[in-house]
Amino acid sequence: MKRVIFALLLLSVSTFAQTTLRHLDVDYSNQLPSYPTKEAWLARAAQLRQQILVSAGLSPMPAKTPLNAQLFGKVDKGDYTLEKVYFESLPGHFVSGNLYRPKNVNGKAPAVLCPHGHWTYGRLENQPLNSGSARAASFAKQGYVAFIWDMVGYVDSTAIPHTFASGHREGFTRETLWGVNLLGLQLWNSIRAADFLLSLPEVDATRLAVTGESGGGTQTFLLAAIDERIHAAAPVNMVSALMQGGSVCENAPNLRIDTTNVEIAALFAPRPMVLIAATGDWTKNVPKVEFPAIRAIYKLFDAENQVQVVQFDAPHNYHQASREAVYGWFAHWLQGRKETEPIKERGISVAPLGELMVFHARPRPANESNETQLIESMIAAAKGQLRNATTAEQIKQQFATALKGALLATYPTAQQFIARTDDAAGRNWELKASAQAESLFVQVRPAVQPQRGVTLLVSPTDDDSLAQLLREQGQAVIRITRFTAPQPDVPANIKFFTTYNRTTAARR
Repeated sequence: MKRVIFALLLLSVSTFAQTTLRHLDVDYSNQLPSYPTKEAWLARAAQLRQQILVSAGLSPMPAKTPLNAQLFGKVDKGDYTLEKVYFESLPGHFVSGNLYRPKNVNGKAPAVLCPHGHWTYGRLENQPLNSGSARAASFAKQGYVAFIWDMVGYVDSTAIPHTFASGHREGFTRETLWGVNLLGLQLWNSIRAADFLLSLPEVDATRLAVTGESGGGTQTFLLAAIDERIHAAAPVNMVSALMQGGSVCENAPNLRIDTTNVEIAALFAPRPMVLIAATGDWTKNVPKVEFPAIRAIYKLFDAENQVQVVQFDAPHNYHQASREAVYGWFAHWLQGRKETEPIKERGISVAPLGELMVFHARPRPANESNETQLIESMIAAAKGQLRNATTAEQIKQQFATALKGALLATYPTAQQFIARTDDAAGRNWELKASAQAESLFVQVRPAVQPQRGVTLLVSPTDDDSLAQLLREQGQAVIRITRFTAPQPDVPANIKFFTTYNRTTAARR
C-alpha cells in the first residue's frame, strides 16, 4: 500500500473530559484573555458575536414584522412629555413601557434605551438605590428621547412569565433545541425597542445610547455587542469576572463557553462606553481587574479615551450618583459637551402609577399570545426560515452556522495536537487533541491518492479488525474513536450548566 500522510485541517474531533466545571460564580479574574493585535481581536470578536446570536436563537435573525406601536396617555410634564407605549416585537408578543420626550428641541434629538434590572417593581422601582422613572425623566429633561420598557414577566408584561421557555430546568427541552429561550426573547425585545425609537421622526439615528443596571446591564452589553446602531453604552453594576448573572434571562446555552461578560462587554470597542461599578457587589474589583482588560481592547483601536470606569462606595444600585455619572458621559459623546463630569439631576418628580402603567384602565390586546402559543409560533418561524432557504448554498450556510454555533469548535493550533505514526512507513497515524483544546475542527486527507479511496470509520471501541480488513483491500482508513466520557455530575447548586460548558453530545 502507498504511504499515506494525513494533513491537519474539517472533521470535528472531541477531546478529553473537562476536569473543572465552569459556572456563573467562578472567579475568572486570572483567565481574562489579551490580544496582541487589533486583527486578532477582530477575528475573536466576529466569533463571539456569532456565538451570542446562535445562543440567543437569533441566527439567522427573525423577520422584523410590523411593530404596530400604540402610543397614548400623553401627559405634559413641563419640559418633557410622558406617554404609554406597547408594540409587537413578534406577532402576538407585546413590549410595554414608557416614552419620555423632550419639548422645545431644535432639530433631531439623541435617544436612550433604558432596560431595567430585577427589582421588585421592575421599571416602576423608585427608591434611593434605583429609580427607572427618574432616570428616563432626567434624560428627557436633558434633551434625549428615552424609552424604558418591561422585562418579560414584569409590571405590564404579564402574559409571559420570567421563566419563559423552561425557566430553571436543565437539559434538552424541545424549545431549547429550537433556540427558543428567555435571553433571546429579551435581546430581541431590545432590538425591537431600538427599532421603535429609531422610527420616531424626531430621533437622530446617529446618536442612540443604551444604559441599564444589573439584569438591565446584561441587556445593555448584549445589545451593544450585536447591534451596530448603538453609539454609546453604560452597563451599570454588572460587568464582572466574579459573577456572570444569576437569572434565567441572563443564561442561554453556549453563551459563555470559553468567555465571560468582560470579553462580551469589550465587543463594544471602540465606541464610547462607561462602566459603573460599586464596592458592595460583584463589581468591586472592576477598576483594577475588569476595566484594564477592556481598556486593553480599546487600546488596540487607539481609543483608550473612549472607555471609562466610575465606582461608588455603595451596594448594588443605579442610584442618583451613578445616574449622574452616566448623564455626563453621554452628554460628552452624544451632545458635544466638552467634559465628561457628572450632570446633576434637578427637578425630578416621578409620575404616579396611573400615568406609568400601560394597561391601567385599558384592555390588553386581543391577539396577545400566552407562553405556549409564543413558543409554538417561534418554533414555526424557525422552521419557516429553513424552508425559505432556496439554494444549496443558503442551506449550507444556515446549517454550517448553526452547527458551528452548537459545537463551538475551532481550528487547532499546533500546540493543541499530538500527531504520530506507528511505524516507519507511516501507515497508521494517531491524531490526539491535547487537554488545552475543548473542541476543534480538523481536516484529514491523504497526501498521496490511495489505491481504492479513503474510508472514514467511526468506532465506539478500539477494535481495529474492520480497519485492518479495509487496509488489506487497498483503502486508506481514517478511524475516529467516539468520545466516551460521560456527562459530568453537576452539583445541585450549580445552575445553567450548558451556558458555561459543552455537553457530552456536542463534544462527541
